[in-house]
Amino acid sequence: MTELEPQVKEQLERRLRAELEAAATEAPTFHGLREPAHAHRRVRQVVVIGAVSACTVLVAGAVGMTWLSGQNELEGTSCAPATLRFNGEEYNDVGDFVRFPVEGKFLGEGVVPGCDDGNGVAPDRRMALSAVKGADPDTAVIADGTLWVSLDNGTLPELAREARRPVSCNLKQTTTVIGDWINVTGGKEPRFDGDARPPYTIGLVVRDDAVVPAGWESVVLQVSVTESSKAPNPDEVKKMLWTPAPAEVTMHCDGDRFVADSLSPA
Repeated sequence: MTELEPQVKEQLERRLRAELEAAATEAPTFHGLREPAHAHRRVRQVVVIGAVSACTVLVAGAVGMTWLSGQNELEGTSCAPATLRFNGEEYNDVGDFVRFPVEGKFLGEGVVPGCDDGNGVAPDRRMALSAVKGADPDTAVIADGTLWVSLDNGTLPELAREARRPVSCNLKQTTTVIGDWINVTGGKEPRFDGDARPPYTIGLVVRDDAVVPAGWESVVLQVSVTESSKAPNPDEVKKMLWTPAPAEVTMHCDGDRFVADSLSPA
């Protein structure tokens, strides 16, 4: 890849980030808190319950629930958005997405340069990189449980756009799947830990062929839990979100929506 002038590179990065933000409005994804996957992508357990702003999340973790702002963690520091470097190419984290591509062969090790986060310069971070099956490694790679795309031409690759496209329900009959419950939006104001009361919508990471479109490894489904659903009790909610334990969801279609008949620990 030809080295870009700093001003040109900055313009391309701004354009790419704008496209990422625009694409993000088209898909109901969780709020940007991630950890490396078991298998591919392990999402930190995020709960959004009650009448809160769009930029506020309630995070469920091993030490309990804590309110966090959606403000950029790096604001006020000299850190720019993370850039992954490998084999002369530079990639940006594509952010939140609802479809995860199939991982291809191991490519090698990339580097995310360290920066000053206000507590001194952090060391470079080294990551194992894999190809995306069916995609040119010059365009996109998988590292640290997420999808990274090249800034080479300043446009968002079609793969990244498709990764943000929501999955519509096309089940022919009531179906049971097992997945990782990663978030919940809506619902009534929580009175105590684990107090999720319908109606609310959960984000569920699923790898079942019954709902995962061909060519993808896993998807994040948005599943409506209604007042008619058999909803989990607070202890079951904490077990699925905090432990975390897999969730078993029996669901059907209501138009293009997934609607839960029941939600419980698997």
